[in-house]
Amino acid sequence: MLRPGTRPEADALRAMAARSKQVWGYDDVYMRDWLSEWVDWLTDFARFDVEQEGSPAGFYALDDLGDGSAELWALFVDPTRLRRGLGRLLMQDAVARAKRRKFDALLIHADPNAVGFYQAWQVMLLDETPCPRVTGQLLPTFRLPLTYGT
Repeated sequence: MLRPGTRPEADALRAMAARSKQVWGYDDVYMRDWLSEWVDWLTDFARFDVEQEGSPAGFYALDDLGDGSAELWALFVDPTRLRRGLGRLLMQDAVARAKRRKFDALLIHADPNAVGFYQAWQVMLLDETPCPRVTGQLLPTFRLPLTYGT
């Protein structure tokens, strides 16, 4: 079931996001720094959660950038539920929601390990910036143009 997120779930979802990110082998120092940047990020943006068997299984967050586009600020799936189509479900909902709000594009700052997932959505690479925490790692920024049916 996909539903709007609620404030009381923020801590549990922050922990789930950390577990999901750690699947890629980031060390404790990286994770502490990464999480410190996201103090209230789960409550600052429009968030939508997917639930399975009564517990959170994943979520995404959208932010209106004020220029006609939106940013997919986060998209995470619980690592025990990866490869079950939940990421696709969340992305489909994020795209549909952005289209309903008449955004012309979705901006995505991605983890390098998620590039393949986003490329499947026909995103355009806008930029790659050096990661401040991992020497030599580049962080991609994608743009997904949103088109509307006739």
